[in-house]
Amino acid sequence: MTRANSSAPRFVLVGASLDTGNLGVSALLTATVKCILAACPDARIDLFEGTRTPQRDEVELADGRVVPLGRVGIRYHKRLWRREHLVRLLLTALLARCLPVRAWRERLRRGNPYLRALVEAEAVADITGGDSFSDLYGMRRFLVCTLFKLLALAAGARLVLLPQTYGPFRSRLARWMARYVLRRADAVYVRERLSLGVIDELAGPSPMRSRPRLVPDVAFVLDALPRAVVPTEPPEPGLLARRPIGLNVSGLLYHADADQRARFGLRDDYAALMERVAATLLDQTDVPLLLVPHVLVPDAHPESDARACRSLRARLEPRYPGRVFQLAGEYTAGQVKHVIGGCEFFVGSRMHACIAAASQGVPVVPLAYSDKFRGVFETLGAGELVVDLRRADRDETARSCVRTFQRRASIRAALEATVGDLQRQVLALFATDVPATSEVRREAVAVAGALS
Repeated sequence: MTRANSSAPRFVLVGASLDTGNLGVSALLTATVKCILAACPDARIDLFEGTRTPQRDEVELADGRVVPLGRVGIRYHKRLWRREHLVRLLLTALLARCLPVRAWRERLRRGNPYLRALVEAEAVADITGGDSFSDLYGMRRFLVCTLFKLLALAAGARLVLLPQTYGPFRSRLARWMARYVLRRADAVYVRERLSLGVIDELAGPSPMRSRPRLVPDVAFVLDALPRAVVPTEPPEPGLLARRPIGLNVSGLLYHADADQRARFGLRDDYAALMERVAATLLDQTDVPLLLVPHVLVPDAHPESDARACRSLRARLEPRYPGRVFQLAGEYTAGQVKHVIGGCEFFVGSRMHACIAAASQGVPVVPLAYSDKFRGVFETLGAGELVVDLRRADRDETARSCVRTFQRRASIRAALEATVGDLQRQVLALFATDVPATSEVRREAVAVAGALS
C-alpha cells in the first residue's frame, strides 16, 4: 500500500474500477479523477477495491497527464481475521470510536494502514458503480456496497456520495441501512431528479447532515482519447471518415434469461428489437453501421456486448454486405468515447455509451430499461430523446430512431449549446467541498504523525 505524501491532499475512491470490463464504470472513475484534479491538482488518489494484493493503476487525461492511482486491497472473503477484511476493519473502527481518549482512538486507527488511509483523506468519495446503491441487484451486492460506506462513517472520514442513482430499496433492511448512511453522509449528490424524491421519502422528517444536491453524471466530462488505429471487424481503416451510425448492443439485455427479462420488464424481445432498429436505419440511410460494445468481458460472460454485437452482425451481413462493422480489440472508456464522437448518429442501450455521444454533441437515442436514463438525460434537456423499452415495441423504437436521425442537425445544435454548462457543473463538484475539509483532515494527519 502506498504511503501518503503529507504535503498533498489525499482522496479515497470507492465503487468504481478500471478492470471490470464495464467501460461505464471505468468512465465514472476516470471522470471523478479529473474532477478531483480540477479542485486539487496535486491530489493523491487511492482506490478501495476488493483486490488480493496492493496494486497501482493509472488513468490518462486529454492534456497528456497520466495519473497514478493507488489500490488498497480491501477484502470481503471468509477469512474475517485478516486485517484487510471489510468486516474486521468496520469492527476496529467502531472500537476506536468507543475509546475515551483521543490519542488512543488515533493510535488504533493509525495502526491499521487501511483505516489510516481513510482518516488521512480529504474525502472518501463513493459512487457505487453509478446505480448499485440499491437492493435491486440482490442483498449481497447491496450489503458489500453499504459496508464500505459504513466503514468510512465509523472511521470518522468525510463521506461524499458522488452523483449516482439511489434506490429502489425494496427490503426493510435495505431501507434502514440506506437511511442510516444518507442521514450521516457529509455530502450527497444525485444525478437525476427522481433520486431526490427517493431520498426525501426515505429520510422522512429526520434531519440530514447534508441535503442532496443535483449534479449531472460525472461521465459527461470524460476525455475522448484518440487512437492511431481503430480496428474493426471486418477491417475498414477509413470507417470513421465516413461518419457511420453507431449502435451499442447491451449483452445484459441480449443474453437475458426468462427471469432477467421479467425483472427488466421489456415490452418486446430485445434481440429482435435491435435487429429491427439496425435494419430500418440501414434501409433508410446510405451510411455504414458500426456496432460498438461498451462492456468488454470474455464471451462466456453473460453481459458480453462484443458477443451480442457479433450475433447481430451475423444476422445483418447477408442482407447488407459491406455496410455492417463492429469495433474490435481492447479499449479504454476514453478511447471508445473518441470512436463514438466520430459517428454521425448513435443509438445505445448502455447509458454511458449514450452519455459519450451526447457529451460530444452526437445526436443519440438512448434505449432505456430503467428510469435512470430519462432522469440523466433530462439534466441535459434531452429527456425526449429517450425511448423506454418497457413501453415501446420494435416498430415504435425503429420509427423513433429514424425520426431522431432525420432531426440530427437540430439535435446536435441543441446538445452543443447545453453540454458546456453541464460539464462546468460537474467539474466544480469538489471545488466547494475540499476547502471546507482541509483543516479537519490536516488535524487528523498531524495527530497521526505525532503518535508515530
